[in-house]
Amino acid sequence: MNAIPENNEDIQVQKLEELREKVLRENKQHQINKIRQACNVPENLLKSKTFLNFRVNDGNKKAFDTFSVWEPTDTWGIMLQGNAGVGKSHLLYAFMNKCAEMQLAVFFMNCSDMFDMLKSGYTDNSFEEKMDRLKDVEVLVLDDIGVEKPSEWIEEKLFQLLNHRITNKLPTFLSTNCSQKDLKARLHERITSRIKEAAVVVTVDGSDMRNKIYESRLDIIKSRIDKLG
Repeated sequence: MNAIPENNEDIQVQKLEELREKVLRENKQHQINKIRQACNVPENLLKSKTFLNFRVNDGNKKAFDTFSVWEPTDTWGIMLQGNAGVGKSHLLYAFMNKCAEMQLAVFFMNCSDMFDMLKSGYTDNSFEEKMDRLKDVEVLVLDDIGVEKPSEWIEEKLFQLLNHRITNKLPTFLSTNCSQKDLKARLHERITSRIKEAAVVVTVDGSDMRNKIYESRLDIIKSRIDKLG
């Protein structure tokens, strides 16, 4: 028996619903792309660092799991603490991708670059605008805190930034190569106290992944040379 043709009105309603869903998907993707483009990380680099291609091991599993259970309603961030090359930046970039997909505005800065940027604001009268962006973005990611040479000005601006974000319940994510002891030695106690209030500290252990990348390049070069005869 032939199927009874659908009512023409039902077909039109279905088409309109499909069109609406398509527009919503395209608008969402457009918003995700805008967030990625505005986050201060090259888009191709950001897209290449995801939770799916992060290599989980015993040394980084706690950090990986902590990011996995973080929710947009949380007002606290995460500070990754560990030696260079153990995957801290990969985790931060992967999390920024997650923020974009959740349509949370996110902004990344290396701490040394951040202070240079703020200082340049005194020259072109853009200091307040730059500082306000850091203060008010929905999610702020600060890389390599503690590597900058401490000064009264740096500590004052860092305190103002963290204090504003804590007060306004805006999460801040950080990474550092410094141990807790070294960080306390480099920064004033009121800063380290604010960091503890702003973010949970998770240690990332492991060997330097960049050594493996370097060794793999040497292997590639050796293979190519061998082919030359």
